[in-house]
Amino acid sequence: MHSLLKQNQKNNKFNRSLISKLVRSALLLPVIATMASSVYAEGVDDFVSSEDKKFTYQPQFFARYAPQTATDMVLQIPGFKLEGTNQNGQNNQVRGLGQGTGNLLLNGKRASTKDNSPLDLLARIPAENISYIEILTQGSTELSGQSGQIVNVVYQEPNQVNGYWTASMNTQEEGVTTGGFEGSVAGKYNNIGYTVSFDRFNNEFPQWGEEQAFDENGDVWEVRDEYSSFTNHGLNLSLGLNWEGQNEQIVNVNLSSSDVSSRFFENSDRYQPSINSADNLGDLVSNVDFISDGQQDSYEIGADYSRALGFGTWKLIGLRRYEENLRENYFDDMPVSDDSYAFRSKSKPKETESVIRTLYSFQPEVGHNVDIALEGVVNNLKTSTVFEENVGAGFEILAVDGSNLEVNEDRAEFSVQYSRPLSDVWSMQSLIATEYSKISVTSDSAETADRSESFQRYKGFLAINGKISEDSTLRARLERSVGQLSFGEFASSRNANEGTSDGGNTELVPDQTWRAEVSYEYTFGEIDILTLTAFTEHVDDFITFIPFDDGTEGRGNIDKLTRHGIEISTTIALDRFGLEGMKLDLSGEFRDSTITDPVTGGEINYTQNGYNRVHYQANFRHDIPGTAMAWGIVVEERSGNERYRLNQVSTNRHRWPQAHKLFFEHKDIFGMTLKMETEDMFGFTWKNSRTFYDGDRNGDITGQEKNRRHSPWMLRMSLNGNF
Repeated sequence: MHSLLKQNQKNNKFNRSLISKLVRSALLLPVIATMASSVYAEGVDDFVSSEDKKFTYQPQFFARYAPQTATDMVLQIPGFKLEGTNQNGQNNQVRGLGQGTGNLLLNGKRASTKDNSPLDLLARIPAENISYIEILTQGSTELSGQSGQIVNVVYQEPNQVNGYWTASMNTQEEGVTTGGFEGSVAGKYNNIGYTVSFDRFNNEFPQWGEEQAFDENGDVWEVRDEYSSFTNHGLNLSLGLNWEGQNEQIVNVNLSSSDVSSRFFENSDRYQPSINSADNLGDLVSNVDFISDGQQDSYEIGADYSRALGFGTWKLIGLRRYEENLRENYFDDMPVSDDSYAFRSKSKPKETESVIRTLYSFQPEVGHNVDIALEGVVNNLKTSTVFEENVGAGFEILAVDGSNLEVNEDRAEFSVQYSRPLSDVWSMQSLIATEYSKISVTSDSAETADRSESFQRYKGFLAINGKISEDSTLRARLERSVGQLSFGEFASSRNANEGTSDGGNTELVPDQTWRAEVSYEYTFGEIDILTLTAFTEHVDDFITFIPFDDGTEGRGNIDKLTRHGIEISTTIALDRFGLEGMKLDLSGEFRDSTITDPVTGGEINYTQNGYNRVHYQANFRHDIPGTAMAWGIVVEERSGNERYRLNQVSTNRHRWPQAHKLFFEHKDIFGMTLKMETEDMFGFTWKNSRTFYDGDRNGDITGQEKNRRHSPWMLRMSLNGNF
């Protein structure tokens, strides 16, 4: 089989020529558009106002960015960070609804949804429908878990239909081109406002490179020429309805569904090293293929009703989520001079969540707010998995104990939140809550007894906010929270491609976190903001890989994880330095997480699954005065991960920086916006390794794998507009 690396090298000459032409063409756009009309707002003071507990931004403040949706506005608010999404833009999963969903309000209300991220919700609102945007600095009764900055997007449904659309195309170094289309329609019918949105997407992410396998003496015993690709495509649909009546009655309904198909493919040509080989790889030993096909179908129904009642406001929220994931894996090892081995599995977990929450809010006196809430949740997971292997006589069922089970959690929570001013400049928020939960597990495992266990936990927070000067704000917060279990970790699984097995653990319990933080916010210039936050966390019953008594491993609870860190963010408008139209957004997080290693007993830095030690991002944007043009640069860096298992350690590093982008915008092509973006212009290289130990990590090193994975550059183009 020919080397994929050599073929990729031949293609790169054409690819580099193509991207250089595209970049040169993009650089000419500012020249072409020098006569375009200006989209700059003439001042800031006329469009930004500051009150005791909020900042208000008028739509004119964002005119320089020619926004098409609320997303384009919120992401340009100085010093504000939209929460509730992970680094992939997906919604973070939280426990029920009591802990809030990010820091976004729409018309002063939280959205009755968990599947739709804040970015999804904002993208549905055309910019022309927005009346103004507020930054609330002292929390909101709608988001009981938030005491920091909250954005409130105030908008109106138009009497006539309008909407937003985006057509996009992505071209990669290998010549692969994919496209997508998304849009939303908003309007009002018989006093019922509605928003319909859809997103048709299609993505592909290839990687290739060489891997070397070393023995216990550090000598190379195998060289692997590898290529992998991850693709996903699908359709997301959503419908939002709202109605307002007498007695401050408000009804909101959110419906959404998702249909996503994905495939991960990896091919590995494996060679015996030989210095006499013409291709410097050696003699072909085997070919290994791994294919993982997935099909995810999900839906969510959420609704809320609120009205004035007695001396306050009563609100009722209901939500139902369903998710089904079909996953088929196939692994095939085909040696040149030996029998082949094949492994396949098919799993179909089904997960549901049902939530009902009622809330009563009132003011016993001016400035004093009380919220009393009661919430009930039912979570359920059913797994169905079949494992098979073929050692030369056809596929036979492979028994994996604990792979099929049903998990059910019933939970009830009662909470009281109280906020009040402490003085003219200081205020206080507090919440105390108690929850009762019962976890029941029924397993097919002959070695594990069914589980039924109940818990009672307390949680809440105390936050103090205040002005220490005209331009400075200080916030302090102490919080205890309870994490959400991933029920899939209760079940056993096997990964033939990595050669690992995870034992199921039906005794998992949620982690509980104490967090203390202090934030300092300083406003300077017209819109410049600096925020500095120092925090410390203590996580009890932290979930990570642990050894089991039978010699296997899987997810389990350990005593604690401790983490300390500093977060920094700032927005600097460079106009006052004579650099008109330029803006710089900087953010960084530096943290140190430590656990007691459950295998060696020593203390290790924990840098896995988002617990990276360093993360920073720099965004430079220049809206060219007198034109409809803009350009900018984005650089992002996350330190590498380390993953500890029973008998191996995996590390993932990369060349600096992890991600870099250069973009150009023309904001007025017949009222539309054209954006061209080059991502990782010189490609991107991961440097990975995996070290194996004898028995467990207390033993001697028995071997190692090291590889480099090259990701291609990508050119993204999009055209969007309103109607």
